[in-house]
Amino acid sequence: VSTQSTGLISMKRKGIKKGPEAKEEDNNYFGQENNKHKVDSSSVENEAAEEIFQHLRQADTKETIEKSQPRSSVSLPVFSSILVFLFIQLTYLRTLYPSVPGGDSGELIISSCQLSVAHPPGYPLFTLLSHVFSQFISIFFPSSSPAWRVNFFTSFISSLSLGFLFLSIYQWTLSISSSLLSVFLLAFSPVFWMYSIQAEVFALNNLFISILLFLYFLYCRNRSNKLAYLGAFVSGLSMANQQTILFFLIPFVLHILFIGRKTLLSYRSLLLLSISFLLGLTPYFILIFFGSTAKKYSWGDMLSVSGFISHLLRQEYGTFRLYSGSEDEAARGGYFSPDFSKRLSLYMEHFRENTYEVGIPLSVISLLTSMRKLKSAHQSTGLFLLVALVIYLLGFFKLANMPISHPLKRGVLRRFFIQADIYFSLVIGYGISSVSWFFFGKGRSTILGGLVLLLLWQQLHVNYNEVDQSNNFYFHHFGRSILQPLPNNSILLVNGGQHLIFPLLLVFQSSLIHSSSDLYCNIPFYLQLCEGMRSDVDILPIQTMTFDWYVKTQSKLYPNVTFPGIVYHPYKPGGYSIATFLEKNIPRKRPIFVAGNFKDDDKSHEQNFRTIPFARVQRVIRKDRKVNVPEEMKKNLNMMQNISFSMPDIFADPRYGNSKYGDECWEREVVTDYWSAIFNRAYLFLIGALDLDQELEKDPNPDKNRAMKRNLLNQSISDLVSVVKQISRAEQLGKEVDYVVPRDTVVATYQNLGIALDHSREWSSVTSDGQQDYTFAFRMLWCMRRLIALNPPDDVRTQVMTTLRQWESFFQQSSIPEPLDPWK
Repeated sequence: VSTQSTGLISMKRKGIKKGPEAKEEDNNYFGQENNKHKVDSSSVENEAAEEIFQHLRQADTKETIEKSQPRSSVSLPVFSSILVFLFIQLTYLRTLYPSVPGGDSGELIISSCQLSVAHPPGYPLFTLLSHVFSQFISIFFPSSSPAWRVNFFTSFISSLSLGFLFLSIYQWTLSISSSLLSVFLLAFSPVFWMYSIQAEVFALNNLFISILLFLYFLYCRNRSNKLAYLGAFVSGLSMANQQTILFFLIPFVLHILFIGRKTLLSYRSLLLLSISFLLGLTPYFILIFFGSTAKKYSWGDMLSVSGFISHLLRQEYGTFRLYSGSEDEAARGGYFSPDFSKRLSLYMEHFRENTYEVGIPLSVISLLTSMRKLKSAHQSTGLFLLVALVIYLLGFFKLANMPISHPLKRGVLRRFFIQADIYFSLVIGYGISSVSWFFFGKGRSTILGGLVLLLLWQQLHVNYNEVDQSNNFYFHHFGRSILQPLPNNSILLVNGGQHLIFPLLLVFQSSLIHSSSDLYCNIPFYLQLCEGMRSDVDILPIQTMTFDWYVKTQSKLYPNVTFPGIVYHPYKPGGYSIATFLEKNIPRKRPIFVAGNFKDDDKSHEQNFRTIPFARVQRVIRKDRKVNVPEEMKKNLNMMQNISFSMPDIFADPRYGNSKYGDECWEREVVTDYWSAIFNRAYLFLIGALDLDQELEKDPNPDKNRAMKRNLLNQSISDLVSVVKQISRAEQLGKEVDYVVPRDTVVATYQNLGIALDHSREWSSVTSDGQQDYTFAFRMLWCMRRLIALNPPDDVRTQVMTTLRQWESFFQQSSIPEPLDPWK
């Protein structure tokens, strides 16, 4: 028996006084009404309350318990939780990714397909469970893709977690309507929903937290050591999935030990708790089985003790770091640093938006109400959740060194908000119950029932279209566009971090922009290893080649590839550079391509090799090899036409007022990569056209070369103009200049387009009626002004300003008016 806002029990020091004024709701397992204990509300004493609670819990016989605490049927809350599970599961299923999503999903699906080791810490439990689930589902859906089946598994686990969360909230609030409101508020929030319909480990993490909370409320009532041992085992299992749950387990374990200190702090109980927890960690040993057989794109050396421990502790990423990149924001200061404040502010903004601005006041009311009296374990739930929230928000966000200035990485960070959202879901549920009881009393069920329907309508109306991915095949098409055009038996080097953009004309400096290895690595590997596409191509992840275990465990899987050392690292003993790798493999007569770019800190290939555009990737050739640019133009145009697919719309969608695929989505990376490839192709054509100038000087009959130059320039201008249209569209909608393609690409686009237009004037300077035509000159000036506005490098700015002033002076002296829009 505990004091609740949903049913107060008052007791006198000398006994229990029965009376109609003290009628209450029982606070047993499923919170059924209890009209047997009726007390005088005028003399509440916490000591007596705890004494009565202990008496009821320690009753000697079943008859005594039944007399003091009659329980009605448990079917209503259980049946409600089943309905919650089914409704959410069906909704998730309708919005499920039909194929491979972006991010880590591709790699996790690969691990599930072939039972291999995923990136640290390996996620053995997710891999095993999703594999078994996928095999079972394939019986009923034999034509479904491996990606869809693992996505289905994630949605199933996420829906199940919400069913347990409903029961947990109900045990605390004794209100089905309050529990429904809180669960639906979480279930159909954009971030939680999005990571429930794609292959990710967060859904399983949510399930473990929900189960542990459910066991916690059971233990608060029954104080059974068996429940504590089961909780310890589930805690170990949860650590075998996602290690961020440690921020929940610390306050959870300490709180359970405190409220059960009379029985759990004995040597025997502590030993059994430790054994139970360690048994839960045993799925990590499955990694040894997964790694015992060499598989492509399987991480780590699981057959050595050092390799196993290194993988388990995430040493390759940094054990206490979320992000392995060079930009370590967490190192810039402590809890009062601007970076920590930005991450915390980002979460609070996320929380306010997902709870329609009522989450914070409801949470405050809930915590204050639940912590008024802390004599019973049940009443201390609010304090436990508050401590768990503080530990997670302060601890995780201090270690979460993800650079949120980068939109994509900011979007990746948001998925870690889900764990805190679950804590708040409990708190909000109790707040709803307290407020509704205060204002509406016994009539609150009708009011809350109406609010549940209203919330469901609002959530589905606002978020359904934004989250719905049922027609999203963009990543599948993206991977196919990389693999399909490659010649037979090619070598494809994949890497992220940087994406090669050709140097600016007249400057000749490499310009590098951020991209992500997940697109270039996970998607092609998934299509090859899970769907059997282009098995003749050897895909090599450049970044993974830098790990000491890679050549040892993976080289045997690539018999037609020469690894000229024990590790890709030019500064390690026995290591090799990328130039050495290319020198050893190009003589094997296998074409080599790179998707993304070579590592930024290894420029050894630049001395003897260069790259040229080849559809969505770059082909690696020797510098002394002459390129037939017109021939390459025909090949590229044909290949791009054959692999073309509709691009995600990253601009505003009038159906719901914003972009379905904003700057924090992986879909935007697909768009950026496409337009970067178009720019690279335009650069190749422009360079080829300018190189023909030398041929024209030597050729006594230059008509053929003039025609080729004209075709190359026209195609280059066409490609560059298509990029400009995308940039202009983004600017018209108030987006940043680098919304479609990176800023360096924008600068290079305007510069190269101006140069192409300048060289095209010789064929378009006279109209059909013999008048001088300055259309190309006007367009060139437009490009130059846009370029100056972007603050290009000083040497570029000087050259452009000189040319710009000359043309402006010419038009002024000739009294030739410039059109407002030279492109019309």
